[in-house]
Amino acid sequence: ATQIYQQHGLKKLYLGFNSTWMREAIGLGTYFGTYDTLMLMLGVERQLAISSLISGGLAGIVCWLSMYPIDYAKTKFQSDSLTNPQYKNATQCLISEVKAKGIPVMFTGFPIMMARAFICNAAGFTCFEQAKRMLYS
Repeated sequence: ATQIYQQHGLKKLYLGFNSTWMREAIGLGTYFGTYDTLMLMLGVERQLAISSLISGGLAGIVCWLSMYPIDYAKTKFQSDSLTNPQYKNATQCLISEVKAKGIPVMFTGFPIMMARAFICNAAGFTCFEQAKRMLYS
């Protein structure tokens, strides 16, 4: 970070900030909204561990599904050359990539990310619910 700041200034240090906050706003909104909705539908009132497993896993998938193209563009834009950049911003990067390689390029690595999202978020929310039950009982 120090080297980027010294050689390229503050603007390059925060490269991709706009696409990061957009990704997070969209992703976290869908993440917690999906989790809460599914928990109500699957029986949070009955304190079923399976409810948090399923709700957490599906919330992770919906979250990544909603923000994956933005994340692809952000990552590609941030990995662009600092001295001779190919892209002006993440939007232009995404448009350029889709024109050159087609829509599927936005979903590179998607299947493995969906598997990871389900497993990690199912476990994470189940641990959260168990800890909450222990603290409040």
